[in-house]
Amino acid sequence: MKILSIETSCDETSAAVIEGSRGYVRILSSIVSSQIDIHKKYGGVVPEVAARNHILNIIPVVDEALRESEYSPGQNGRQVLPHRIKGRKREVGEALMEAERDKKSPLVPLYKRGKSLLDLIAVTGGPGLMSSLLIGAETAETLAYAWKKPLMAVNHIEGHIYANWLEPISKFKVSAKGGFASGEQSSKACLARPPYRREFAKGFKIKFPILALVVSGGHTQLVLMRDHLKYKTIGQTRDDAAGEAFDKVAKILGLGYPGGPVISKMAALNPPACAGRSPFMKGGKEIGLPRPMIESSDFDFSFSGLKTAVLYLARDMEKIVAEARFREEIVPAICKEFQQAVIDVLVKKTIKAAKKYKVRSVLLAGGVAANRELRLQMGEAVKTELEDKAVFNVPDLKLCTDNAAMIGAAAYYRYKEKPQTAKMPPVGIKVEANWLI
Repeated sequence: MKILSIETSCDETSAAVIEGSRGYVRILSSIVSSQIDIHKKYGGVVPEVAARNHILNIIPVVDEALRESEYSPGQNGRQVLPHRIKGRKREVGEALMEAERDKKSPLVPLYKRGKSLLDLIAVTGGPGLMSSLLIGAETAETLAYAWKKPLMAVNHIEGHIYANWLEPISKFKVSAKGGFASGEQSSKACLARPPYRREFAKGFKIKFPILALVVSGGHTQLVLMRDHLKYKTIGQTRDDAAGEAFDKVAKILGLGYPGGPVISKMAALNPPACAGRSPFMKGGKEIGLPRPMIESSDFDFSFSGLKTAVLYLARDMEKIVAEARFREEIVPAICKEFQQAVIDVLVKKTIKAAKKYKVRSVLLAGGVAANRELRLQMGEAVKTELEDKAVFNVPDLKLCTDNAAMIGAAAYYRYKEKPQTAKMPPVGIKVEANWLI
């Protein structure tokens, strides 16, 4: 079956076409229009700005995802459809169906592609920013009504976990495209495009029970899976998520937004011989940061105190070190120590839970899973601590951050196990900003 999936939970507008068969999934197309450059000047995502740009980008992104999934000759040029469609869901749906009769309508290509190509439409129903979620949900409901296709809402966290079932985009032909209208500047779209008639990766199989560490800007939790769709959250953050802590620490150090990539880059500048510790002395001791809750008996996390420790450390060091040296030497050292503190806690809690529940697979998911040090150290820990009792898997870097391909993968397995969760229009879907997995 072929699934059109839509993701608009935060500031990425994404659409993908996924094909599922005999328990395996592959990506036919994946388009992501990012708003990072727009939100940088605000130091974080502004919900109203994000929603406004989703409205501008959603139809062109969906159209491109459908076009790229077809590989039709003579369609190399990009046709950006009018994307400011006004009116209610039923009125837009009728406009799309009218396109079948009006051969001059700019909606004709979109209508024909979706009607003939797809078996199911899936969309992120939460958690996320309510204003952003509604844009994706209304678009999905409109298309389902026009094409008479079943519609399914997918949990965003579930999507991150199921990104592990997708083939790496790094194996595909990847190109970058821009041009979608998005406020003051163009959005950037990343196209994942596999070779024509690519075979499914039938040799790949994740074994249950599974322990998934989902770590992103809004979530940090350990999820136990006994089978597909059977989730139990055994640990989660009590305050800041790990990704949120990265953003806040980057702001404290004056490094900008988003914090994850820039802190990782700065941490790499610190001499490897320091092993995560700064070579600079304060009161006769090495600069160090706490590992919050690392020895607690549960599997919960807390990163708010770590963020505060960085604030006090940076403030104290600025008083005793020249500004140039602080920027060139101290900041990279603090970044490396902070990053290592987060990784130490995440790895130890994950391995501890994996041993207790005797899992056969350990999965890493979410935006922070793109951190190379976390990927490396978690993989090494699984190998040495769990030996041959469990395998480790992490999605391709491009599949860690928000994307619609992961929503499509989750939708395939959800439809396979519980087809009744897909509804035929005009039945809509419920959007929940705090939807728990």
